[in-house]
Amino acid sequence: MKKKYFVLLTAFFFCSSLYAQDLKKDYQQLRNKETEEKILLKYLEKWQKEQPKDPEMFIAFSNFYFSKSHNEIVRLDTKPGKENNFEMTDSAGNKGYMYSEIYFTDSLITKAYNYLSMALLHNPSRLDIYFGQAYMLQETKNYTAQSLRIINIINKFYTTPTGWLWTDNKPCENMPDLFTGSIYRYCTGFFKAEQDSLVIAVSDAMIKVFPKDVRFYSMAGSSYAANKKYREAVSYYEKAIAIDPKDVIVLHNLAYVSMLLPDKEKAMLYYNEILKYGNEEDKEEAKKRIQELKE
Repeated sequence: MKKKYFVLLTAFFFCSSLYAQDLKKDYQQLRNKETEEKILLKYLEKWQKEQPKDPEMFIAFSNFYFSKSHNEIVRLDTKPGKENNFEMTDSAGNKGYMYSEIYFTDSLITKAYNYLSMALLHNPSRLDIYFGQAYMLQETKNYTAQSLRIINIINKFYTTPTGWLWTDNKPCENMPDLFTGSIYRYCTGFFKAEQDSLVIAVSDAMIKVFPKDVRFYSMAGSSYAANKKYREAVSYYEKAIAIDPKDVIVLHNLAYVSMLLPDKEKAMLYYNEILKYGNEEDKEEAKKRIQELKE
């Protein structure tokens, strides 16, 4: 009897999973047809009623409100915007700029984020959902909250390095490369946004979990260098070189920062290392710098 019950229970969950996939597929088809928002929302409510713990349902709700929160306005100004400027000149030679600005409706962003939190409540091993929250905070330029969420994810990975799931509850593939690569891209985003203290905080958290990953020593070193904290930068770069003595990018950074200290002897040492391991372009640059140091 127990064996039959187990078989029936397994069949139930299998059928339930297939039905959830059908609901997701039907919803995606509605989205592809550019269906009216009220019809999409009605379908999502139906989905939630029939599959109240389905992570894909929560994600669909989140995407619905995140998309709805997105606003774009076009501006005309005599000064250029931050990006995507279209320059115009009138007959008198006066220049003007047309550009778009993106802003988000806070209440809808909060709804979108909370739906992902509900998904994680029922599905705490879904790595893609954690990353979805981090991405949402990045898009809304809530960088401090994003960094805290990323560090929280790193700490979870530290205590539970296996068993992580992705879309449709499938096991994550290419781990830990998927994890480290994703976090590295977030660090790159912080660096481009000039959020150097956050780069360092996230890099330090990653170094604790992945002490052999040169990229995070390099990111932290570059953030210190960007703020003219050259000795701190050298410390991180040297730790990276201790792991991979042939990393030419780190050698370049280390040699250049050593020049700025100034520590000509150390700079000369690392430029000579580039002559050993770099390509022809790297070597030409190193020779040029060595000549400058000799003058």
